[in-house]
Amino acid sequence: MRDDPLKERFPDLQPGKRPGSLSTVNGFGMGLVGRRDDDPETGTYVVTHVFRALFIPILAVGAYRVADAQGGGWYCLGKVPLSPFARVWNVVLALIVVGAIGDIWWNSHTHSPEYLAGQKLKQADEAAAAGHGGEAARLCREVMDSKTSKADEGRTKLAGFIENPPGAPTEAAPVYQIAADLQRENRCPVPDLFDKGTALATRHAADDPAAALALLEVIAAFAPDPAAELALRGDLLEKLLARHPDDPKIASRLATVYEEKGERQKCEKLLAPFENRLGTLDGAALLGRIHSAAGRFDKAHELLAPFVAARLPALREAEQSFKSAYSAAEDRVVATLKGGKAPGFDYGRYERAQKAEQQTMISAYIDDQLKDDASLRGARQKLMAERGVVGAVVDLGLVQLQRAQGMADPAARKTELEAAEKTFLSVRGFAGENNEYRLSLGQVYYWLGRPDEGKKLFDAILRGAKTTANLLMVAHVLREVGDTTAARKYAEEAFNQEVDGALKHAAAHSRAVQFTDLDDEILWLGRCAPTSREIQASLAQARGHRAERDGNDAAATDHYRQAVRIYSELPDNSATLNNSALAHFALFRVTLDRAEFTRGADKLDRSIALNPTSAVSLLNAASLVSDSAARDTVGKEVDFRALKSPPAWEVVAYLYRTPAERAAVADRIAKHPGFVKARAYAEKLLVLSPKRDDPYQVLSGLFEQTYDVAALKSLAARASKIEFDLGDDVRKYQEYLAGKDEAKKIEESRAYVTRTTEALTAARALDKRTFAVAVGRYVRAKSAAWLLGQPVDADELVKLADEAHTAAPSAGAESTLQTALTLRAHLALIRDDAGYAAMAKRTHRSFATSLVGYSLTVDGPHRAKALQNADVKRLAVMAEDDFRREPDRATANAWVFLKAIGSSLANQAGEKAKANELARARSELARATAPYSAGTAFDEYWNLLLAGKDADAKKVITALGAKGVPVP
Repeated sequence: MRDDPLKERFPDLQPGKRPGSLSTVNGFGMGLVGRRDDDPETGTYVVTHVFRALFIPILAVGAYRVADAQGGGWYCLGKVPLSPFARVWNVVLALIVVGAIGDIWWNSHTHSPEYLAGQKLKQADEAAAAGHGGEAARLCREVMDSKTSKADEGRTKLAGFIENPPGAPTEAAPVYQIAADLQRENRCPVPDLFDKGTALATRHAADDPAAALALLEVIAAFAPDPAAELALRGDLLEKLLARHPDDPKIASRLATVYEEKGERQKCEKLLAPFENRLGTLDGAALLGRIHSAAGRFDKAHELLAPFVAARLPALREAEQSFKSAYSAAEDRVVATLKGGKAPGFDYGRYERAQKAEQQTMISAYIDDQLKDDASLRGARQKLMAERGVVGAVVDLGLVQLQRAQGMADPAARKTELEAAEKTFLSVRGFAGENNEYRLSLGQVYYWLGRPDEGKKLFDAILRGAKTTANLLMVAHVLREVGDTTAARKYAEEAFNQEVDGALKHAAAHSRAVQFTDLDDEILWLGRCAPTSREIQASLAQARGHRAERDGNDAAATDHYRQAVRIYSELPDNSATLNNSALAHFALFRVTLDRAEFTRGADKLDRSIALNPTSAVSLLNAASLVSDSAARDTVGKEVDFRALKSPPAWEVVAYLYRTPAERAAVADRIAKHPGFVKARAYAEKLLVLSPKRDDPYQVLSGLFEQTYDVAALKSLAARASKIEFDLGDDVRKYQEYLAGKDEAKKIEESRAYVTRTTEALTAARALDKRTFAVAVGRYVRAKSAAWLLGQPVDADELVKLADEAHTAAPSAGAESTLQTALTLRAHLALIRDDAGYAAMAKRTHRSFATSLVGYSLTVDGPHRAKALQNADVKRLAVMAEDDFRREPDRATANAWVFLKAIGSSLANQAGEKAKANELARARSELARATAPYSAGTAFDEYWNLLLAGKDADAKKVITALGAKGVPVP
């Protein structure tokens, strides 16, 4: 067949052109389909060359005229144009593909983090224009969290909204709530958030005090001066109450301010008219506590019982919502991880890692994602708000316990005790016969004052199965109730028996948080999972403590900052917030940056809000926030930067000398928010951690500072009925007497002497009071070093103490002088009296310089030598002066000096000492919390002599020797 006739017959034919590949694989590939334009004369027809997917024609790529071949197949004559239908189909298909690609691109673009961030910024502007400042701030915060290129723009916009909140004054509080959350993460876009918020609140105070008040409540945690902030908030509430004198809500909020200021009488007077209308307002719980403290238990019950019944369901709902939100958020992150598209996750490293590291990587990634989860943040805030009822639950349980103890009818008493048990259990939130419930019930038995029953439950759990999980659960509860010795034993047992790596690390961590000293803590943290960020933070904190102990503040600061940074990367929970707070407080100690103290206090408050019955958090808070009362009481009267150390309670004694000055200082302390909060926390611990003596020590110090005799007597009476866990205290005291770890203690002592020496040098050029405090710390440092065998120049100490007392007379300076004189007298008697020297050598660690006073009570040559000593005579004169100045504070110890020298004031001092209820309560408390100490025995010895019971007094010293404590 020739070409020309074909060309003539088929003008569009391109002879010689053949289709390419005609093969398919699994239904995908090229092929020929269809039949059109048949030509009977030539026996040819046209087929279409297509791309097929699953054997279905998708795209026409060409058309060819073919003729059937004899025996099957075909001959290709050449290529011809596609049919109009095929061309239209290809165009349609192209449009579909382009449209699909465009749709995919657009969908991807509009769902990209960058686009969404930009849209949120537009929405923020619209919200701001509409006067919705809180919504605008929330959107800006989400853009800040997006980690896109829009984050800086979101930060800038938010800064503008904080400076000038859009909308009505009521919008300021929600804007500042966003800012406050960021402030806690050190990401707030404006400096001086509290000052800016306070200025804004002050501006709105006249026209909208409610809005101003709401704003102040949001930023209160960042107040550098809590007392001033409370005063401002109280003033606003008083104005509101004046406008609405019959509003119980306003009265309740104002009463809370009065309570925080320590003004309970004003609080009760304010709430009393509203008593029957308080309902579920916080004022109901507050007035209930006031009634309970006054012994009006039935009235307290009438307020607390309905309050708890109404508020507990909301707490349970908030707890469930938080669990659900946490689970949902965690599931979302896990799903992203499993999908292989988790942003920022190093899948390559994960594939190369060992199983333990893989788990750590997953946990760390989940933590990072959950930390900034908005839904989880909201659920946590709601939970914290609702957990305020827990304090009322504990108060109600105590009221029921007190009511039961006053009931004569055994059946009624039993019913009320069961009600108290049920109330306490409601705090724990467990029900059903399982180990968690039994642990909670055992803990409640400790709270109810029935520790033996609680221990039986714990023993039963371990008899059933002494698994690592059970051992650690029991150890945790025992630590909470204050039985640290038993808790530590169970944690070690769990560690020793466990072979699974993860569980062994958990056991090591349980043991690490129950450390005996710093080296012990570092040892056990080293046995924990090294890749755990929580452990890394704890190790950084412990290394900071070691550097601080060794006098290396720069290294300590670096370690503490590292701990703070790591904790900030972890999700907020009670434990993380507590530990992070401690790191902030440690930073404050070495840097004296007040902002660090404020951050620590805020985190402790939030830790307690998340877990109101956590004994660990409450104890830390009670010990540390009370320091703010000491700090603010001293104020600017002492330069602590020059002293290279933070304020402490011992400095307060440098503010007064006369009874009137002492009373004025005590009044300032009692009204300080830190004092009020510390007392409240410590009093909760008396119930929640009954075997721990720490809260008794905290409260004793607070009550002595404010001369609250009744409170101290009540505390001492309570302590006398408790069997404390004193295992650590006894062990440490025995190790001290035996000289264990002497070299380490000497190094620590030298570091402290160096620090106080540098502070003393700096203080000479400053004010007289700062110099007096520096001398006091130097004298104590040198005296402590002398106890460890280091040389001391007693003449130097007396000279400095005299100089300080002359420059700035005070109770603190006088105490320093007495310490220096007693030490010099003791050293002189050692030099001049061989018999005394032998006794001093034997009792160097136990009696130390107290041997001077002891020798004055025993007839013989040592007494005669002591009476001839010039420093002893001077101490006696000082005792006379003290007595003339404050006769009601006379003590048995002072009486010994006066009696020994034959002072005409001795008898009067003795009678006053016998009537000194504060001193007597202090002695009773010491016998309960430190029965092993020579100091406690000495105190009892003086008092028995004062009472004329000389034989009994001698027995006290003999009994002390029988305990292994060296005596004369």
